[in-house]
Amino acid sequence: LPVLYLLSRPPRPKRDHSTAYLGLWVQARQRLRRRPLRFRWLRFVLLALAFIALVVAHSEPSLGGRPGAKNLVVLVDTSASMAARGSGGSAWDQAKRRLEQALEEIPTDIDVRVGLYADEVRILRGDRATILERLDQTEPAGAAGVDLLRLVRQVRDETTAVWTLTDGLGVGGLPEEGSLTVVGARSSNLAITACEVLDDWPLPSLRLRVTVQNFGPDRSLRLVVTGGVAGSLSQDLSLTAGAARNLTLPLTRTRGGRLELTLRPAVGDSAFKDGLGLDDKVVVEVPAPPSPTIAVRAESDSSKAVWAAARALAGEFGGELVEGAADRAAFLITDGGQLADLRPGLRVLSFGTVLGGGTDRSIAPRLQDWDRVDPLTTGLDLSELRIESALAWRDLEALPANSATLLRGDSGVLGVVVDGPDSSSVHLAFRLGESNLFKLAAFPQFVRRAFARSFGAEARPRLVGDPLLDAGESDLSGAGGGVPGAAAQADRPLPVFATPATRLALVLLVLALLFLAVRAYV
Repeated sequence: LPVLYLLSRPPRPKRDHSTAYLGLWVQARQRLRRRPLRFRWLRFVLLALAFIALVVAHSEPSLGGRPGAKNLVVLVDTSASMAARGSGGSAWDQAKRRLEQALEEIPTDIDVRVGLYADEVRILRGDRATILERLDQTEPAGAAGVDLLRLVRQVRDETTAVWTLTDGLGVGGLPEEGSLTVVGARSSNLAITACEVLDDWPLPSLRLRVTVQNFGPDRSLRLVVTGGVAGSLSQDLSLTAGAARNLTLPLTRTRGGRLELTLRPAVGDSAFKDGLGLDDKVVVEVPAPPSPTIAVRAESDSSKAVWAAARALAGEFGGELVEGAADRAAFLITDGGQLADLRPGLRVLSFGTVLGGGTDRSIAPRLQDWDRVDPLTTGLDLSELRIESALAWRDLEALPANSATLLRGDSGVLGVVVDGPDSSSVHLAFRLGESNLFKLAAFPQFVRRAFARSFGAEARPRLVGDPLLDAGESDLSGAGGGVPGAAAQADRPLPVFATPATRLALVLLVLALLFLAVRAYV
């Protein structure tokens, strides 16, 4: 019955809650007083613009920029002719001013490198301030030995420009590529273009062979030699325009020291002017004449000629003559015997002395020829040399290293010279008593030359300082890029340098953030 009752009962009507909910929403909306929801185009556009700005910024766009050189190599001439002075100062001072002005104007993003060239190229490293500071510490000197044309072609490429600062004097002339600035001006000049020392050592006499050249109008001048080595000496000269004069100045060396050769104005010539002073002076270092201890080591009384030669050397140079004391002697003369140890620095003149091992001998060898170029034998007549017997030096392998043949016979080598870094020694394969060498007129000169050769560079005069300038460097008539009778070389300005493009990625990111910020408040 309860079940039938429930089944027969009519269903209860369902309540519609949507109307109630809608009413509550309308009442809430009226209380908040907000506008109804709708699609807003401005917010959509701002969001789209922010999205587009982010996408474009990711592609790293850029704006503007100018093509051109990104690197600059400045080649500055530092040869001695750059020190020539004119009305506007020296060419070197002009070059430094031009470079300093250019470095202030060249954009900082351009990589600038400076190379100084004369006889070699030296790169200045550091920032621009450091480069200018090092330029102030540099002085022009030496001859222009670098091939400038080849150097410019090697350095220059599509992204690297080359700027040359020079006075126009040097190897190969002015480059036709790259930028060019020619400094300096033409002027007259007097120069010492050559100096050679003709030394008669071990004799005290020496000669200076000098070439003086006039690159200007007719001049009168004086060549002065000063220094305590040989006393003062002067010689007056008159040179026409473009003329050169070769002089030989005989001197006597009394002691070691320096000789200075200087070009000066003639007496009473107050109008004497010289464009370049670096080529007006030459300094020669003259070693003091040695007074060495000369030792003699001979096997028998037949070596009287050896003793006579040793006494002559000792008397000529004030040295002491001892017998067999090779350990404390500066120069050793041996005749016969054996010399097993040719230690470095040992100065020896040996006759028929066994060097190391091997005592084979050849009978009556004939002299075939001698070195006509080596200073030991040049100008000497050895054609009458006769030898009774000699050591059998078949080749140079059994002789000391660095051996050079002086005399050669039908049985092999008869004489050698062994040159070391600081000393030399001379060795003949035959004993002096077994030949007629001491009877020849060439013998005294040969002994004297062997003695002088043994001291090597220690006893030879030498030029001090930079090498002498050649005529092309001292001839200032072509300075400033011109040649006599022709117009000066026109300068070529610096190239157009590349400017960097403006990168827009950061700007676009800022715009995207701005769009999003505006959208939040719209």
